Amino acid sequence: TSNDPKIKKVWKKYPEEMNIKSKRLSDITTEDIFDYHGAISSKSKYSANRMVRLVRKYINYAVRKNQFKGKNPASIPKNELNEEMKDHLDYYSTANMKKIIKACERLRKQPDKRVACNGILAALLCGGRPPSEAFNLTVDQLDLEKKLIHYKKSKVGQWSRPINDTMVNHLKFILKLRSDGDPVHYYPKEDLRHKYLFPNCRMGQLRRTKRGLKPCKLKHIKEVRKVWKEIKKLAGVEDRDIKSLRHTFAVFCVSCGVSLRALQKMLGHASIQTTEIYAAADPEFLKSESNKISAGFAA
Repeated sequence: TSNDPKIKKVWKKYPEEMNIKSKRLSDITTEDIFDYHGAISSKSKYSANRMVRLVRKYINYAVRKNQFKGKNPASIPKNELNEEMKDHLDYYSTANMKKIIKACERLRKQPDKRVACNGILAALLCGGRPPSEAFNLTVDQLDLEKKLIHYKKSKVGQWSRPINDTMVNHLKFILKLRSDGDPVHYYPKEDLRHKYLFPNCRMGQLRRTKRGLKPCKLKHIKEVRKVWKEIKKLAGVEDRDIKSLRHTFAVFCVSCGVSLRALQKMLGHASIQTTEIYAAADPEFLKSESNKISAGFAA
């Protein structure tokens, strides 16, 4: 039920394979699972693996309830599924990260780009997922004295993210903009955008949708692709998706010597194995660590 044109294209190309949920459990064969996996793989190989695991869980549940007998058709060996990367390699080096920060600080001087730039900076400085953990931040989530951001709903439920002094100073900068009545960061109390740190200036404006012109209801920013593209161009860095900022933060923390357990709390991962995937070892960091080993042998 996605509106993504790429997913719809896959659906139209593989109508029978993608319609596995309409089949009875007893009708599903291993060939069906492979066709299903292959269809989703054309969109995302990682999602394809996860969906096969999900189908396997459903059928295992049916086996426990005595609703299915025989071998689970979704029990496919890992070596027959798509190979997944052990490390996330879509991150920026420390040097390029600093260029991005400077580009954001330059562009935010323009009022129409200020909120987006500050939101992107917040996502980078705390390692948050931009749309769900940074762009929708509200004033009541902040506890700057204890250096925490409180989240009510997330992938891991209710939790509190520890933040560093740089992020605290960035949040104080935004709060000062609000107290000074900045035209793009501050809205009066009667406005629904008042509590959001990164309010959406287009809220209430008409936009064209599939059902005609509709007023925008989003209270905080979400879509920042144009500004992000301009930031990358100004910084002179390679083209990466905005979610790479989260991976960049993780790699930077590891390079600074932050322990994986502390990084797990900062990123909000339920499992430390997920943190290990995010925290890829930067080549420059490996080089510096190797120098430490050499110095130890010399001593």
